[in-house]
Amino acid sequence: VILIKAPMHKVIEELQRFDNYKNIFPRIKDTRVVARDGDSTDVYMRAPVLDGSMAIWAVTRFSPPKPWGENGKQIHSRFVKGNLKAWRGVWKVKPISETETALRIELYIDVKLPVPDAWITPELMWASGKAVTAIRDEAETGSSSVADD
Repeated sequence: VILIKAPMHKVIEELQRFDNYKNIFPRIKDTRVVARDGDSTDVYMRAPVLDGSMAIWAVTRFSPPKPWGENGKQIHSRFVKGNLKAWRGVWKVKPISETETALRIELYIDVKLPVPDAWITPELMWASGKAVTAIRDEAETGSSSVADD
């Protein structure tokens, strides 16, 4: 969860710039919108793993912003296809004031690779922290300082 000094509508705009996710999520090297169906958007994402010897990829379907809590909005994503077992995610956005917004990400990924969860969970926590920071930077300044380190 992170506090962003920008109105909620601006944060939601940044969250819906799906082609920019390669600049928001560390390790993701390719993102592109592959389909739109009504209000939903299918997004292809690819990330190299194991020192680049292979890549994980998925097409995920993002919902339009829907009500969450009293004044908030949420954007869900779910697995459509790819070489993962599963993907579920949700961005939760809540106005704190007219000029401040709280942003939260909840992300679950199940990979088909034979690696222990102890390797995956810390990586997802790190990537989620970088992602909310990148969205904050984009909403507040128009560019992100988040690096893939």
